[in-house]
Formats: sequence, structure tokens, C-alpha cells
Amino acid sequence: MSVEPTFSLVSQNGLRRVISIEAPQNLASAALDEELRTIQRKVTLRGFRKGRAPLAMIKSVYGAEARTEALEKLINESYPTAIERLNLRVAARPRITDITFDEGEPLRYTAEVDVLPEIETVTLEKLSYPRTEVTVTETDVEETLETMRRRASTFTDVTRPAAEADVLQTDILRLEDSKNAVDGHKLTDMPVDLSAPGTLTEFKAALIGAKAGETHRATVTYPADYPDATFAGSTVTYSLTVKSVRERHLPDLTDDFAMESAGVESLEKLREIIRARLTAQREEEGRRQRDTFLIDQVVKQNPIDIPEGMVEEYLEDVSKDLTKRYPGKAFETADLREAYREPGLAQLRWFLLSRRLLELNKIEVLPADTDKWIERMAAESGVDLSRARNMLSQGGRMREIQQRIIESKLMDFLAERATAV
Repeated sequence: MSVEPTFSLVSQNGLRRVISIEAPQNLASAALDEELRTIQRKVTLRGFRKGRAPLAMIKSVYGAEARTEALEKLINESYPTAIERLNLRVAARPRITDITFDEGEPLRYTAEVDVLPEIETVTLEKLSYPRTEVTVTETDVEETLETMRRRASTFTDVTRPAAEADVLQTDILRLEDSKNAVDGHKLTDMPVDLSAPGTLTEFKAALIGAKAGETHRATVTYPADYPDATFAGSTVTYSLTVKSVRERHLPDLTDDFAMESAGVESLEKLREIIRARLTAQREEEGRRQRDTFLIDQVVKQNPIDIPEGMVEEYLEDVSKDLTKRYPGKAFETADLREAYREPGLAQLRWFLLSRRLLELNKIEVLPADTDKWIERMAAESGVDLSRARNMLSQGGRMREIQQRIIESKLMDFLAERATAV
């Protein structure tokens, strides 16, 4: 009697494979019997001590539950075996159909699964990216210093009307909302900084000159290209109740400020640090822009087919992520699928192409690469090297670091074959 599952490739259409799988009767019966005995050891039936109820009685009461558990176990064991023996590189979870699991008979079922496309080569023709020049001006440094001053501000409550530099404590009530963009109707004790660039112009117009205890209205029409898509194109009327007006006091730019805000001995040293950080940030922005251009070109030059199962899993993940980020907000499934399908296809193509590029060009993370990354991180953060290693190892971040290194090496590999224009 067979003790191994049997399987056969029923059909293949594009990247879809249909597999017929059978677990022989002895395996199926053994799996069911094992589940029944597991339940028998755990439950107590009337008239019997725990674990002492006859197996026939356990079967009559818990047979359906045991069958479900046995079926799941058999599929989880036989499906991977079939995939391995047929040498299939699966792309997504299988769809299990046509299950027959009768007592005293083999388990039979069909697995429909998508496989990864075969990528022989990856075309890299005439790659280019925009040349960027990194400059940091004195104005940039002073603006950053001013931001640091604002963060270190102290405040006092005042009874006068609000001025442009003040921060107001407010209750914000949504009155009208054309797209139902605002979650909830009321926000309590919300600070409104009248001097902050990000504060809505309509809020500033309504609240400059207001006193504590007053209520004012502001109607905001968000442009169609507003960065937050939830609000884009909507018109919302707010009621703004001022609970307090707070006057800002900025600290003086002195060596003491440098020590208190950044732990450095002088204001000039702080300016040097700010300049270095701004330079590093802008270099990183330039690299990200470079990488975006290169990835887009590689994807367009290599229009590989993407398994539908991978696309479905991607769209499901997007839907779950949006639901988690915006609890209580309803999303139209059809609209989501339409909006995210093409970007998803591009991301999945790049994922498969990048993995193949790593294989073809034998790009890998070497111990020296990891050491160099940790040394740089330790130097930038002022942490002892051995302590940095321990922190990263204990925090489980080494795999994340290696992933970042391999991605960086791949992008540098592409940039070496591209032209800066």
C-alpha cells in the first residue's frame, strides 16, 4: 500500500498550473485517527473521565472537527511535496478545489497555483538618470536653526487677541463635509500654530485676532492635487472654538542653546553639524531620485508577465493596510483595485527583475559590507562600535540592514551602467 502522496500536472495555461493530488487511504485514515485521538485526550464527555470516552463516541460528537483538522494537515503536507517534485516555483497561495475526503478512501483534491515567470536575461539599455548637484546654503542652515528654536519654544497664556506668532488651543468641530473626508465630528484640545507654514490659510484667517472663549468658522476647499488623497477635492466647514491663546517665547541663539538642544559645545559647531546633515539628506534624496528613474526604465524595458495570484495578494495587502490606517472609513473595493493595480504590477515586476539581476550578476552582501555599514552608523550616532553591533544584533535588525545593503549595491550596479544627464 502506498505511503506517499501522488500527483500529476493536469494543465498549464500561461503561468497557471492545475495539479491533481491524492493522499493514499492509509495516510488519510491515519491523519483522521490521530486527530480523533488528540481530541479524545483533551475532552470530557458525560459519564466518562477526561480522556476515557470511547473513540466511537468521540467520533460521533467531534467527527466533523477532526475531519477538518485532518484535511488541513494532509493538504499542508502533500501540497508542498507535489510542488517540490514537479519543480514548480510558485508565486502565491494555491486555490484548493474538488476535495473528496470520504472515510476509508484516499484524499483527493485539485490545487490551482500560479508560478513565477522564467526570466532568462534582464535588458539594461541606455539607462539614464538626472544629474543632481548637492548644495547647502547659509540660508538653509539658518532656517534649520530657526526650526530648532521653534521646537525649543516656551509659552505663556495671554488674554489679548491672537497674533500671527501665537499658538491656540482649540476644539475643532466638523459642520459640513462634501466627501465625508474627516474621521469623527470633533477634535478636542487641538493646537493651531498660526505661524506654521503647514497651518491651513483659512484657519489663520479665521483665528488671527480671536480671543479665548470665541468660536469662529472656516471653510476649506482642498485642491484636487492635495497631498492627502482623503481630503483632495473636498470642501469642509469647521467650527473653531478657542480655549486659550498662548504666546511663543523663542530662546536666544547662543552656545548654551547649542549645548541644550544638540549636546555640542558651541553654536558654530552646531552649524557645522546641521550643514553635514543637510548635505547627507540631499545626497540621499538625489540617490532616491536616481533609483526611481532607473527602476522605472528597467521595468519598462522588461515587460514580464506577473502571476495573477501575486497581483491578488498585493491588492489584498493594500486593502488591509488602508483599512488599518483609516479605521472606520469605507473603501470601495473596485475603486481600490483600479487605482492600485498598475502601480502594483510595476512594483511586482521590479521585485522579480531585481531578484534575477542579483542572481545573474552574483551581487551579494559580504561580511565587509555589513561591517562598513555598522562602522558608519556608529560614527554618525556617536556610539561605540562594539555597542552598536550588540544593539543591532539584539534588536534583530541585521537582516534589515543586509536587505538595505543589497538593494543599495544593486542600484549602484545599475547606476554604473547608466548615464547622468
